[in-house]
Amino acid sequence: MSLDRQQTPSAETVARGYEPGGVHNGALVAFLLGLGLMLIAVLGLTRLLLNYRLASRRVEDVSPTHVPLIETSTEPALQPSPAHDTLPYQDLASLRQAENTLFRQLGWSLAPGTNRPIIPSAIVRQLAARRQVPGSTVPVNKGAQ
Repeated sequence: MSLDRQQTPSAETVARGYEPGGVHNGALVAFLLGLGLMLIAVLGLTRLLLNYRLASRRVEDVSPTHVPLIETSTEPALQPSPAHDTLPYQDLASLRQAENTLFRQLGWSLAPGTNRPIIPSAIVRQLAARRQVPGSTVPVNKGAQ
């Protein structure tokens, strides 16, 4: 078609006041319907595959042995219980009392306010003498550097 020749508008264009578009509504509806059907088919197939995979046995589900496993560990005994009828603070007090008895048997004394053991100075001197380097008067103290 040449540019210098003008076409006369159709009677429909003049009646509407604009040129109708070239889009066919039937083709658009068919495309959207086909797209929707494919989407439903893909989602349905995905759902079927997921259900199949969840229902099938996996390697993790298979037991490595045919011997039934028996739980041998028991639940921890809560305090107090019939076999152990003391509360935690009572347990701690009896533990500290046993430690203090042991310290007294070793000849150590206990500080009156804190109840901490005080090592006799004779024992401290003996230990310091064992750790002295020959030819030196300063004891070796590896912890304080």
